[in-house]
Amino acid sequence: MKTLLAAINAKFIHANLAVRYLREYVKPTFPQTEMVEFNINQPLQLILAQIVAERPDVLGISCYIWNWDMVQKLVTDIKKVMPRLLIVLGGPEVSYDCREHLHHLPAVDFIIRGEGEEPLRQLLLHLAAADDLERWGPSVPGLVYRSHPSTEQVLPHQMDLALLRSPYGGKLGQLDNKVLYYESSRGCPYRCSFCLSSLSGPVRYLPLERVQRELEHLLTLRPKQIRFVDRTFNADPRRAETLIRWLASQNTDTRFQLEITGDILTDSLLDALNQAPAERFQLEIGVQSASEDALAAVQRNSKLKRLEHAVRSLRSGPTPTRIMLDLIAGLPGETLAMFGRSLDFVFNLKPTKIHLGFLKFLRGSQLRQQAATMGYCFQEHPPYEILAAPWLDFAELQHLHVVEDLVERYFNSGRFSYTLPWLVSHYQGSAYSFFSSFAQWWQQHDLQLREHGSVELYPLLLEFASTVPQELLRSYLALDFRIHHRTQPLPGALGVKDAGKAVQQWLETSNFAAQVPQFAGLSPRQIRKRLHSLQVPATVVARPAVQGPGPGCGREQILFFHYPDLQMPAEVLVYEQSRNSVIN
Repeated sequence: MKTLLAAINAKFIHANLAVRYLREYVKPTFPQTEMVEFNINQPLQLILAQIVAERPDVLGISCYIWNWDMVQKLVTDIKKVMPRLLIVLGGPEVSYDCREHLHHLPAVDFIIRGEGEEPLRQLLLHLAAADDLERWGPSVPGLVYRSHPSTEQVLPHQMDLALLRSPYGGKLGQLDNKVLYYESSRGCPYRCSFCLSSLSGPVRYLPLERVQRELEHLLTLRPKQIRFVDRTFNADPRRAETLIRWLASQNTDTRFQLEITGDILTDSLLDALNQAPAERFQLEIGVQSASEDALAAVQRNSKLKRLEHAVRSLRSGPTPTRIMLDLIAGLPGETLAMFGRSLDFVFNLKPTKIHLGFLKFLRGSQLRQQAATMGYCFQEHPPYEILAAPWLDFAELQHLHVVEDLVERYFNSGRFSYTLPWLVSHYQGSAYSFFSSFAQWWQQHDLQLREHGSVELYPLLLEFASTVPQELLRSYLALDFRIHHRTQPLPGALGVKDAGKAVQQWLETSNFAAQVPQFAGLSPRQIRKRLHSLQVPATVVARPAVQGPGPGCGREQILFFHYPDLQMPAEVLVYEQSRNSVIN
């Protein structure tokens, strides 16, 4: 009996963890178990054709909000082509409202609720033996089917993690250029009413020695990133610290992404992260809101002062840790103005990125059950996102969607690291005031209706921010542009030009290479090929004081942009004419 486990991922670069666990768990008993991965951007007909070509007897598909619409179409079509194929669905999208799914999808034979490794193995054993379903069906944990007398009362199975086999067994070549996911624990200690992790039971851990052994194996692939899917990586602070110090000690360029609860980060754990090599860790921290009342309404207790201390410590450490802070728009009672204060709170913590998300009413979540009584209106189909609430109407939510887009383009892109803080200072220091005003202007010009290349974003920001000092704004935009764009000419709208012939002559006559170690041994001609230059007001780029005469008589700076790696932003070198020197 051949079993095919299929994953339809959100992106090509993702590697599905669930089907790998399932395959490795059942393969010793059923050697003819294979897996195949697709992504939602591939044509449905191509996915259908490849599955049919595999000629499986049993097809299992992992279902999530991002692939559910595609899965429904796929199983309907594939059953017409292969009427004897047995179809099994699993995953968070089908673990709730099972009877409804079976009613609307006659092509589906079984649903497995919750963790599926052992339930799938038992199901395949009975199918291979051609046993009578009515006799054995109720004994399989988590298994749901049409004739089950108590479909909705079937309890999800919880695995003993010691029984699991590594999801990354066998050949690993297919993982080249993928983002790898790894799980060292299951379950969540919190009970946030909007999250399905609150239903996953107590936290269970893989043995630490096994985690280290499996990660050593994965690091041989030299992946760019390994993402831990543990719902709260630091639920056990001592275990988390041990693992973080071990990961920091590895000889690798791989970055590890961890989901962290910020207000329970101990001083010892902060110290371990601050001592790690640069770029070794990227933390995702769910702030969700700066309103304690809104957090309490979804059963999330967060000590915001402690969280603030932790983030500031990590961002100001010797090697600043990359941090993404999450916000959720639409929490109970949080008005537009209150959400604005939440955005200001996370912006002022100076994270690497801000993820501005919108409340989702996931199947099975407590908040979905309470939605009607609370006055919520949300989408009927995935991703089940909020449409309106008594304290936040549809128009306000659409405005926040434009704010989200601008935060992604102008903050998360990292391309405006000089311009944005300066601009926000002209909006009473409020990031929300700036982005909200920008979003209103963006909508008035219907800019949300079309795509925009990265180069176009610079003159658009200049056009919007017409009330701030224009010479400085143009200089900041030119500085940010040149840091990230080596080969493209400066947009004409900025009105800033390269420093020109005087700088070229200075390069010829000065001992530039002696002042700047990056250019030691290079001729002036070679140096010119590796540099761009700008002439800007003297206050644009701040640098520490150096020995020699002060900059009081100098009104301008000349900036040099050195590109050590075409894939990385430029280094900015400052030449102050009043000092006749380069400041790194």
